[in-house]
Amino acid sequence: MTSQASTTVTPNVDLELLKTIVGGATVIGVGENLTYRLSLTNDSTVAVTNVQVFDDLPTGFNPGTLPTGVATGTAPNDLVWTIASIAAGATLTVDIPVTVTTTATVAAGQRNTATINIAGLTGFNDTDTSNNSSFVDVTVQPRYNLLVTKDNSATSVTTGQNVTYTITVNNSGPSTATNVQITDTLPNQLQFVSATSGGTAIGSATGQ
Repeated sequence: MTSQASTTVTPNVDLELLKTIVGGATVIGVGENLTYRLSLTNDSTVAVTNVQVFDDLPTGFNPGTLPTGVATGTAPNDLVWTIASIAAGATLTVDIPVTVTTTATVAAGQRNTATINIAGLTGFNDTDTSNNSSFVDVTVQPRYNLLVTKDNSATSVTTGQNVTYTITVNNSGPSTATNVQITDTLPNQLQFVSATSGGTAIGSATGQ
């Protein structure tokens, strides 16, 4: 009588993930676009199948048209890249276009991290988990477009007569402009009387 025992061998593999920004931009403005690039490398001697990469975009970073293999997860900014198979020694890449909207946080260090779903990797043993995630940081800056116009109430005046100037400031965005100051220098022949909407004299009575 003989007996046999079967043993399942789980291959050791090493998957490496790298996240970059196409063009290398480190500063982005509200309303502008950037493209994230995910690169997955199989640093092992066997093909690895059914790999998932999770990519959680920061708030206000809205994805555009997603490439084949990338889909949204439980939330619109939670992306999942599914790779059916990656050959030994191969590198696969996808580019993810993103628009920075007005809901993004205007600050430095807006981090985007992508991670290989090791928990979901069945039939393989990743021996180096230190390279399973990758991140990039960008600084988000406000973007606004200010237009200043000035109108007067009369084209000619006599001495002692008042003339009213109306200054209008328009911001076509997309960001909210704060702490805006408009300086209006009056001709020497005019004397400042009063102003509305926060206007005030900052120089001599016949100055600004």
